[in-house]
Amino acid sequence: MIGFRPAERGVTLPEVLVALAILLVVSVAVLSLFAYAMRLNSTSRHYTSLTRCVRDSAEHLLALPWSDPRLSPGVHEGGADADGNSRVWRVRDERVDGSSSLPLSSTAFGEANLKEISVTCIGGREAGIGRRDVTVVVLKARR
Repeated sequence: MIGFRPAERGVTLPEVLVALAILLVVSVAVLSLFAYAMRLNSTSRHYTSLTRCVRDSAEHLLALPWSDPRLSPGVHEGGADADGNSRVWRVRDERVDGSSSLPLSSTAFGEANLKEISVTCIGGREAGIGRRDVTVVVLKARR
């Protein structure tokens, strides 16, 4: 039987369905990773914005003169920055004496010579789900 070929077989419907099911499972897994990465990038961007806000606010407060009303003891609120993050800071006056390793100031006995400034930036628009905030505590010493 020269020239006889066995019948060529194609792919059956069950084989195609199994291949499509495997492709679907792999595709869904890959797409969920992309969605997770996008949420993670968005969160990172928000925390970067909050960190910049709190750093800039703390540096600004440290540059103010000792007697500035924004450095009076208590809780103070600032406006929103360009990203919509609001700022709140709390100031506490402290007295450092000779038992501390910090240098003594020339202030009169009993006067505060150290300000503890706790700055918090609270996420504004695009903050995502839930509240996001960053807090930093800085010290301003009187010389």
